[in-house]
Amino acid sequence: MRCFDRVLDPLDYEAGIREMLRVLQPDWKPDAMKLQKFTGLTNTLVGCCHDGDRDGMVLFRMYGDGTDLFIDRDAEKRNMQMMHRAGCARPLLASFRNGLVYGYQPGRTVTKETVRAPEVFPLVAAAMARMHRIRAAGATPPSVCLWASLDKMMELAPSSFDDPQQQQRYLSALRGPAELRAELKELRAEVEALDSPVVFCHNDGLLDNVLVTPDGRACLIDFEYGGFNHQAYDIGNHFNEYAGTEDVDYSLFPGRELQLQWLRCYLTAYLNTSLSEAPQPTGQAVQPSDEQVERLYVQTNKFSLLSHFYWGVWALVQTRFSKIDFDYLEYAIIRFSEYDRRRAALATL
Repeated sequence: MRCFDRVLDPLDYEAGIREMLRVLQPDWKPDAMKLQKFTGLTNTLVGCCHDGDRDGMVLFRMYGDGTDLFIDRDAEKRNMQMMHRAGCARPLLASFRNGLVYGYQPGRTVTKETVRAPEVFPLVAAAMARMHRIRAAGATPPSVCLWASLDKMMELAPSSFDDPQQQQRYLSALRGPAELRAELKELRAEVEALDSPVVFCHNDGLLDNVLVTPDGRACLIDFEYGGFNHQAYDIGNHFNEYAGTEDVDYSLFPGRELQLQWLRCYLTAYLNTSLSEAPQPTGQAVQPSDEQVERLYVQTNKFSLLSHFYWGVWALVQTRFSKIDFDYLEYAIIRFSEYDRRRAALATL
């Protein structure tokens, strides 16, 4: 992998990208290159294609301000390379001081409507199951990445705001640091007692990170938050994302019937895929039992609470560091409000 000793400015990146492309793609003609900026909540992402060939696009991702404080960038590179070897991601082409360069995956991003469609959700379930069967060399037993990330973010999250309106919103709608830590301690004990398997997880299965490819498969993209974590967290986190990140609507969280169908598809793929760095079908016809599906249903819904907690804290950190035009404080309030509502609703599950 090529490493460039340079920093790209998220507001003035074109000259730097073109300079790196002269090395990475020497056959590309400068006047035939076109750059396109994509929206995101963590980073600045720019795609560059040559002569209109969108499928051959190269992506430049510039890390969001402060994200290196809670995201292990070396682990991210290893994970992307591992996923590429397993056939689950495009190649990592290069790195620069504040970002990465990698291949573009053609496909249609799922939407709030299509993600629950009967012709789509089984594809997504199978893609996640295959990813969960990837085994990293030397990672036995793997440690859960989520707790260390949460600890770092809890240290970085602001407890006060200079803006009086922000401060009032914070005080009226959110917990303080001590309350957050107490709540997390209790929640961690509850979810760890569920004994959900530790597998390689995407950890950020929002709709923009799920594609249906031209050959009729589903795949997950952008492994920035990837790492070993509890299986049920990844699924519960994805279910939470049915609500979207803009115009968030948690009435779209899948109901019990849709969840059970999804989980049965997932377990069928999971049980019939070998555990390896490049997962393959086992050739056996193993069907999940009703008990296995029900157990995963309980685990998934409990872990969906942890997902709300994680992204609520993440949003607080983003209010401190991010320069992206997005109301992160409001997003934190939305996530913690849904956390409280769901925690009460799931108390007897």
